Amino acid sequence: MPNVVIVREELPVTSLKELIDYVRANPGKVTFGTQGNGATPHLTAMMFQGMTDTRMVHVPYRGETLVLNDMIGGHVDVFFGNIAAGGPPFRDGRVKILAIADTRRSPVLPEIPTTAEAGLPGLVSTGWFALAAPPKTAPALASDIAKAAADVIKTPDVQVKFRAASVEPIGNSPAEMAAFIQAEAQRWGEIIKKNNIVVD
Repeated sequence: MPNVVIVREELPVTSLKELIDYVRANPGKVTFGTQGNGATPHLTAMMFQGMTDTRMVHVPYRGETLVLNDMIGGHVDVFFGNIAAGGPPFRDGRVKILAIADTRRSPVLPEIPTTAEAGLPGLVSTGWFALAAPPKTAPALASDIAKAAADVIKTPDVQVKFRAASVEPIGNSPAEMAAFIQAEAQRWGEIIKKNNIVVD
């Protein structure tokens, strides 16, 4: 599930580039909401600031609904939230979505460019799910379960249900998933260490 760059409707920007320029012109004045230290939106905001050499003010909340409500009320400027939460207020015209923080456009909002298309290719932030088995599971059994799960994920009716929840079904092999998890751990670990982030 990709995260998206959401801004309040009144913020005078209509693109990711304009947002970067606006934050640079207003250092320490633009606020970004999150669900707290260490949450994906917080890490994504820190990644964004590091890539763009900008500085915003962190406003932690107890949930994404509270962030979006305050954004709609004009009290917080930016939120790197997930597409499932940001989609409805965007469609209602209550917030703006500037980019999808993924390597490809989302079928849920195909009109929204990716961060790469919008000029910031390194800003990739997606929520993902994986099946895991105990470490001593027999390799043959693990392989059979993985194949069965991938086969189910690739069936049309299951794909429709995943996409209805704004989740893009993939069904990677165990080796592909292990490599992905390792890359994610390294990528986000660097952001956490660089910014001394501690979970609340």
